[in-house]
Amino acid sequence: MGTVKRLAAEVSEGLKGILPSLRKTVVSKLALVVGAMISYLI
Repeated sequence: MGTVKRLAAEVSEGLKGILPSLRKTVVSKLALVVGAMISYLI
């Protein structure tokens, strides 16, 4: 599993905890964007 996917998985878990009513697709795509941005900054 790549770095971006690992970061996205962690972000996704956090989003599910904070905003459980959010759609699964929104959570996964937002998590991928945030994971990619964090990976770029590292």
